[in-house]
Amino acid sequence: NDTDEEIVAYETATWEGENKPFTSHEDPKSKEQTIKSVTPNITTKAHDKDNDQVLARGEKVKAFDDTEATNLIKGQRYIVKAQLMKIVTKDGKEDISPVYETTKEFTAESATWKHKFETDIDTSKDGAEVRYVWYEWLYDGVVETDKDKEDKLAEHNDPTNKSQTLKVEPKSETPLKKYASTGEQAIGWLSTLGAAILAAIFGREQYAKRRKETNDGE
Repeated sequence: NDTDEEIVAYETATWEGENKPFTSHEDPKSKEQTIKSVTPNITTKAHDKDNDQVLARGEKVKAFDDTEATNLIKGQRYIVKAQLMKIVTKDGKEDISPVYETTKEFTAESATWKHKFETDIDTSKDGAEVRYVWYEWLYDGVVETDKDKEDKLAEHNDPTNKSQTLKVEPKSETPLKKYASTGEQAIGWLSTLGAAILAAIFGREQYAKRRKETNDGE
């Protein structure tokens, strides 16, 4: 179903051999006769190892996706298919291709299911035109053996969705991610070096001053 809906069961009773019912139960507002159909949903949240959405540069960088499926039926079997897409924008057009895909089968223990997908990707040569987007699909696991009859229950595959998207840090001589972890050490080292230089200059000036006073006294 594309939307949540309610199914109401109607009942009639007739005498054998007669077509005219002698009683019926056909109340569309009766709660006892109503079954509510709830549509499953799936959401995703992309992030890196630092729990933000800017990937570091490297040949092996972790990309994660926190997936949550809701409105499930306890005890029913489901399948989630995940893909990480590399999207390259050039001349106003987008080239979309998968760099990772996997499938997760599970039996719902409650109405909500959570899982973290992860993979390693190479971002060392990516420019500003590249971004990565996680796609997810939720299927009814009962019919997964017959691909022609797969029942897709929900999907989250919007290439413009910010929560699904990972960008790569800009190219620079000092990568932002690296600077974030080493910047304080670099500043501390430079401060120590500066202090040593100032101390040397001050000591030289004091030495020259004392030497001049000694010469004048003679």
